[in-house]
Amino acid sequence: MWGFDVNEAKRAENVCKALSDYDHEFPLIENGLTKEEAHSIANKLGFKRPIMYDMGYPNNNCIGCVKGGMGYWNKIRVDFSEVFERRAKQEREIGRSCINGVFLDELEPNRGNINTEVMEDCTIACQLLTWNR
Repeated sequence: MWGFDVNEAKRAENVCKALSDYDHEFPLIENGLTKEEAHSIANKLGFKRPIMYDMGYPNNNCIGCVKGGMGYWNKIRVDFSEVFERRAKQEREIGRSCINGVFLDELEPNRGNINTEVMEDCTIACQLLTWNR
């Protein structure tokens, strides 16, 4: 089951194509709901939404998602400095950066905008990948 909302039908379609061996459900899309509407419904039912939304993140992705952009990583640097430092070290150990063209330890603190960045779709690999948290 995926949390894509009615505005993310293309993402859902891509997931179905990429992971065609699996059955997928998209309850928000199927019911024509946005994330905001889903959050409102959950709130009325007494459910608290994931704290990442309240912290200003547009999604409830893994903390330190390697698919994040410069704005995402600069927010992680502030909110979760230990995760930022661990990922920066991991990048150097493997010799590849998660942001195209810049290693995290070289990222200028004022770069990027988390509100306009689009993160790549997560796949089953994201769920299988084990990072030291």
